[in-house]
Parts: sequence; structure tokens; C-alpha cells
Amino acid sequence: MENLSVRRAAGEDMERIIQIFGIAKRFMRSHGNPEQWNGPYPGRELMRSEIECGHCFVVCAGSAVVGTFCLIFGDEPTYGRIEDGCWRNDAPYGTIHRLASDGSIGGVGHCCVEFCYSLIENLRADTHRDNIPMQRLLEKEGFGRCGVIHLEDGSPRIAYQKSNSLKNKLQELVCPRFLSEDRYRSGHIRIINALPGTRILGVHIPELKTLARVLRKDGKAKATLDSFARQASTSLRPDAADRLCYEEKLLWGLLLCSLKGSPEEIFRQVSVFIPYISNWAECDTFCCNAKWKMDSGTLWGFISPYFDSGREFEVRFALIMAMTRFLDAGHMDRTFREIADIRYESIASAYTETKVKPYYVKMGVAWLLATALATDPEKTRCFVGDFGGKGKPLPEDVVQLYVRKARESFRTRNISSL
Repeated sequence: MENLSVRRAAGEDMERIIQIFGIAKRFMRSHGNPEQWNGPYPGRELMRSEIECGHCFVVCAGSAVVGTFCLIFGDEPTYGRIEDGCWRNDAPYGTIHRLASDGSIGGVGHCCVEFCYSLIENLRADTHRDNIPMQRLLEKEGFGRCGVIHLEDGSPRIAYQKSNSLKNKLQELVCPRFLSEDRYRSGHIRIINALPGTRILGVHIPELKTLARVLRKDGKAKATLDSFARQASTSLRPDAADRLCYEEKLLWGLLLCSLKGSPEEIFRQVSVFIPYISNWAECDTFCCNAKWKMDSGTLWGFISPYFDSGREFEVRFALIMAMTRFLDAGHMDRTFREIADIRYESIASAYTETKVKPYYVKMGVAWLLATALATDPEKTRCFVGDFGGKGKPLPEDVVQLYVRKARESFRTRNISSL
């Protein structure tokens, strides 16, 4: 099979696309499928719109266009109702439409599916009952029959879906109370306090930890990590903030926590993950479970630049890592110096409704100091009192959060925080 590539279609591809559709129609008619794609469909007006919207792609052998298809993200209106079965899941998906080849070379269908699956691991498609070649292609590429949907004109189509088995597994692990009890569900979501638009399935962390262990034991951890990184970073996906749900990012972090190898390789993979942390639970679950074995100087060299980041959860990452690994007698002074240099006013936060800003950085500092209080009360009180020798007080709202945190902890509730 010749090497094939995929690119977005451009206006100058229109004539070739229409030509390929003509070839595909003749193929259908000669292979027992006389009803599909009747009349002018798919016509120029439709394809012009698809090209302008960025939905249309062409498959190329060298510079020659040998196939075309459309990939559309978001809900397909005709998929809202399905008969004689059900969809595999309700997660966000992409739909493959109008796949056609000029027949000059094999592998166009495989190339299309491989490309689409690299962008989103939840794909749907439909085809006519008489389109046996398309049915065979979809089933060969891992799609399963889900039922029957109807087009706007009422015509039936066989519905197919190909999805990541991990996503299906996460759906199986959803807490039943999250699905059945509104109060429980709203409380769970409120505690996480994720940004608007974040998908939360309702899987608890103990179940995610168990799943992470199973993936490592089965040798699937690396492929899963690669999949998460690919889905999170692809530039062709329009809904960047919604590529991975909350539980997927938790699982991503938990798998990274047990990475083995050189510090350079560990840091390479972790640095891909950190920019996608978007709430305290993702950050703290990751930091508090990290178990890499390396010397402290190497680890400090990796986390210390994040103290100066202008992004809220990158700074919090550095704070919680320092709290878990660098509050012993040999490192506490260095950690305090980093805290003293934090410029809160320069840190951007997506949490616009909070009165204390950036709230999750300041709360991270408070938690770190409350933990330090349990280790070395005198040094911690001294730092809070004169801001580490900076000649200015620790911000008052940070002090208040620190005192509150110290009072809440059974380790420090009987220790004077100031």
C-alpha cells in the first residue's frame, strides 16, 4: 500500500472532490447499492460549506488527491434517536461523513479512520444497508454496529461507533449515586469546583488508582499516556478545553506518578501534562502521589521554574510538590525563599468569581505553611511574621488562609500559628 497522507481540503480541491464523488456513485451502483447518494448529493454548495468550516479533508498519494471525507465534531442531530440498539457511550464524539475514494489505490478508508481516531478516540458513522463495502470497512476498522438511525428525510441508516475501551471502562466505574442522586452529584461537582465546561463523569479517585494499577500491570500504561498527550495537544480539535474529561486527566496524572526511567524522560512526559491541569484536585492528586526515585537536586531543578509561572495551577504544582518533597530541614529555607518571591498580582486565574485571587495559589501557600508548621513551628512562625526577611508582611489574605488551614489540621490545631 502506497504511503498516504491527509490534509484539510481547500477551495482548489473542489473539482477533484466532486469528481471522486462521481466515481464513488458509479461504484455504488455497480455493487448493489442503487439508492445511496442519489441526485446531486453531495453537491458543490454542501462541500463548499464543509471546506469553509474546516470539516472536509482529502487523502493524498504524493500530491495526487485519491480520496476525501468529512470529520465533524459535536452532536449529529440525526443521532439523537437510535432504534434496535444504543450508542456505546454519550461522550463527545466526531462523525465521519462522505467518505469516498477514486479506487486507484487501496487503504484510503483505513487512512481516514486512522487519522480521525488520532484526533478523537470516539467516532461515529452511518451507512446505507446496501453499502456492503462500507460496512465491511467500518467493521474491519473496529467499529461496532449500534442500531439504526434515520436521516432527516426518514431514510434508515446502520449506525456504527468506534470508541476507546478506556473511555468505556471509565463509564463502567461511574459511582451509581452520582447518576441517581442530584444532591450527591452536585456536592461532588461543587467540591471539585472545576471550570465551566469541564466534563465530570463521577468516577472516584480510589477506582482511578485501581485502574491505573491495572493498566500498568497489563502493559498498557505507555499507550494510554501517549493517547492522553495526543488528544490534549492536537491542534485540529476545535474544543481544546474539552478534549479530556476530569477523570481522564486524573488518570493521566496517576499514570505519570509511577513512571520509571531517567529523570529527563520522566520530566519530558510530566511537562506535557502540567499545562493541562485546570483545578486543584487534578493538581493535588498528581503531586501527592508522585513516587519518582531521584535525587532532590534534580527534582528541585525541574519544579523550581514553575514558581515563576504566570499560570495559577503551574504555580500550585510547584507549591504542592515542594510541600510533599521539600519541607525537611535541609530544604525548608529554599522552599520559603521561593514563596517569598511569588508575585501574586502577575498570576492569571480563570476563576474570576473568587474574592481572593489567585485563590488556588494562595491556598496552596497556606497549605504548605500549615504543613511546615507541623514540622518546624518556630521557623514557620518566623517566616510568616517577617515574610522570610523581606521586610514586608505575608499578604493578609494568605495569612488568614494559613491560620484557618492550621486550625483545621489535627497535626497543628494545638500549635500556635502566629
